[in-house]
Amino acid sequence: MTLISFRFISLVSAAGALTLAGCASVDPKASFDTVQGTIQDRTGHRIAWNRGTPEDQEAVKSVQALLSKPLTADAAVQVALLNNPSLQASYEELGISQADLVQAGLLKNPSFSALVRFPSTPPLGADQEFSVAQDFLDLFILPLRKRIAKLQLEETELRVGNEVLMLSTEVKEAFYTVQAQEQLVQRLGLIDDINNTAVELATKQHEAGNLSDLDLENQRATHAESQAELAEARIEAVQNREALNRLLGWTEDLSVWTVSAQLPAIPSNPVSAEALEKRALAQRLDVAAARKRVEILQKALGVKEDTRFFPGGITLGVDTEKNPDRSRYTGPSIDIELPIFDQGQADVAKLQAQLRQAQAQLGALIVNVRSEIREARSTVEARRNLAEHYRGTLLPQRVNILKLSQQEYNFMLKGSYDLLLAKQHEVEAERGYIRTWRDYWTSRAALEKAVGGFLPVDTSEAKPMPMTSPKSDESAPSMAPMEMNH
Repeated sequence: MTLISFRFISLVSAAGALTLAGCASVDPKASFDTVQGTIQDRTGHRIAWNRGTPEDQEAVKSVQALLSKPLTADAAVQVALLNNPSLQASYEELGISQADLVQAGLLKNPSFSALVRFPSTPPLGADQEFSVAQDFLDLFILPLRKRIAKLQLEETELRVGNEVLMLSTEVKEAFYTVQAQEQLVQRLGLIDDINNTAVELATKQHEAGNLSDLDLENQRATHAESQAELAEARIEAVQNREALNRLLGWTEDLSVWTVSAQLPAIPSNPVSAEALEKRALAQRLDVAAARKRVEILQKALGVKEDTRFFPGGITLGVDTEKNPDRSRYTGPSIDIELPIFDQGQADVAKLQAQLRQAQAQLGALIVNVRSEIREARSTVEARRNLAEHYRGTLLPQRVNILKLSQQEYNFMLKGSYDLLLAKQHEVEAERGYIRTWRDYWTSRAALEKAVGGFLPVDTSEAKPMPMTSPKSDESAPSMAPMEMNH
């Protein structure tokens, strides 16, 4: 082999060796650790990627331990982050982007060609030609290509992290809905018990001739309505549990896990509005991913504009030919696609349009973020104020009315139906409070979604809900005087 061809092959080999030495590993662990750190900072929870390692069993044990006790909102979020299969699929995006980064750091393989031509008349020997070529334009744009691929990996990390945060807030909303619905079922069950008592009382009075057929049917219809409402609430409770179950990624029987008995107490202090919009724009991962997308397209457009006249690259090589007379011709070769028809104008225009599109999408996202923050915070405060109205005004009034009704009933100034109606109104007020209580926490989860991270909860001055227990004997009005009267 000639000296010039040896030097060329050595140069290509050296460039390839440098590329391989500088390329990243295909293992996406570093990217996953980046996402893990972000989620830990934003939520205080950890995530796990099921990749057939010993850590997988630790995650399974953690999930089982959390499900063995009544779930809180934080525990439900942790179960979902360890067990949700959709997240496992999202984590594979990190592996795909990491592989793309490695691929972007590799030079194109050199090409080798051989040509043998045989003469038509002997005794002349065969004409032999060999060549080695390499796309040198690829070598020059390789650093830019790697930089773009690195930005794409960072964008993927942001998108995956955002999916984790979105799931976290969805789990919170679903959990509070389940928790509230179970409390509502208890309250509706108590209302049904009250209506059942009223029907039994009405039946006795009807049999004694003290109640008309119409009044008896009205009591029965009221009881039937409460039974239907209770049945609907139980159906909704099952649906809500299944919705949460899907987010948890739990495939077993729903009876395996339970939720804590009551929703958390509502904080007395409002959510601080200070710099919420600024904080959201600085830390929301979907906003950061949109900004990263703009940066990627800007760099991709720059590379395309610099290389638009070389769509096929610039291939340099060494060609050597051995003639039948044993003479040899060796020299450099170059292969360039002439940009006569295709000058890359369509590709440039496409990237320019994609860049403008990404910039517009970023602008729209920022507008939406600001609006979501204002809407979510105002909703949270409105729900908190409404809950305070229930807790501080309406519920105490209903409890006091029941107490006074009981006193008047004891002195035979009120009838039994008046007393039962007072109790029913009290329980209905409790039901309204439970819904408002639920809506406060679900709207707070929506605010956390809008901000892009969990918000601290100050429960130091939170007041417990002033409700009677549906299992307490004190929750039902005493009918002793009526029984004595009859």
